[in-house]
Amino acid sequence: MDFSKKNILYLHGRPAPHPLHGSFAKSVGASFKYVDGFFRWQDKKYPAFINFIAWFINSFSIKNIKTYDIILVDNLHFMPVFMKKLGILNSKQKIVAHMGSHTLYFIYTKKFSALNTYLHKWLLKNYDAFLCEGKMAAELIGKISSKHPKLYTTFLGPETKRYDILLPLQPNLQTKNIVVIATASSDFRVYYKGLDLMIKGFAIAHANDKNLRFYILGDFNEVNKKKLLTENTEEVNNAIIFTGNVSNIEDYFTKCSLYLHCSRGDAFPTSTTEAMIAGLPTIVSEWTGTKEIVEKVDPKFISQLNENDIAEKISWYFSLSLAEKNSYSIQFKEIAKDYNEKASILHYQNTFNEFIKDSSVAS
Repeated sequence: MDFSKKNILYLHGRPAPHPLHGSFAKSVGASFKYVDGFFRWQDKKYPAFINFIAWFINSFSIKNIKTYDIILVDNLHFMPVFMKKLGILNSKQKIVAHMGSHTLYFIYTKKFSALNTYLHKWLLKNYDAFLCEGKMAAELIGKISSKHPKLYTTFLGPETKRYDILLPLQPNLQTKNIVVIATASSDFRVYYKGLDLMIKGFAIAHANDKNLRFYILGDFNEVNKKKLLTENTEEVNNAIIFTGNVSNIEDYFTKCSLYLHCSRGDAFPTSTTEAMIAGLPTIVSEWTGTKEIVEKVDPKFISQLNENDIAEKISWYFSLSLAEKNSYSIQFKEIAKDYNEKASILHYQNTFNEFIKDSSVAS
């Protein structure tokens, strides 16, 4: 049995699926539809009860739903489970979710409301399988609930056109420059990406080394920027550069010595693999999924989720000799180069076939 013999529907959010998630779905021959194609709700910021109504109504909206063997869902959505409970899907049709966002970490740490947490735990019991983006996502599901369907682990890698640009790059290990790609356009993004902790950690490290510079690439607004910098001295804030969105990320990779990404639950951030492929030694948090790559180089590059440990990791790295930094750079590039689009798609296809063989999917 294989995916080429199955009729697969891919339900995704707005404005579009993550490019690599979309590539995965395309690679198994799925048809694409919005999860809220009839009653649009996901980007409307409606009250919870309106969203609930939308999930219910959308459950009846997909034409020829009985013709699909597998419903592949991008992240944890209620509508497919409603369809299952209402008998819109029959028992032979399977729903499987691709888990590659902050959702699991937020459930685990009770960041959601009590009701929202309860409902998400209920969802975890009612899918037929989960395709977990990285080992951390699978571990989180196990921590949240012992009653869950079978878990399958996948991974991401930069798109081929990006990979070909990144692989020849070399960082400037003689600098004291640090870089991260993370937007500060909302309170949620600041928290999720851990920008508050990274800036606090940088400020502590900067007190011991005034030559450190921290480049933050990505969209931001002045209100969030001000909140992030308010506790710092002017000297520290002058060493933190918000670039906004840039088209020349490669230039920053080649003028920096360290990539920093201490997120709260980022499943498998592509920016970290891009940095590693470019040869940038990379510090991640214990709750960043790509720690599974980093630990293959050295667990010393994995930080606890607090500013003091982040500061210690930064100071430790910049205390290394140039030869030691270069050795780490080579190791990061060598290990990370296997995390590319081609390899991740092949692995996804093989994993999807494994799911089909394990399940009683309609013939």
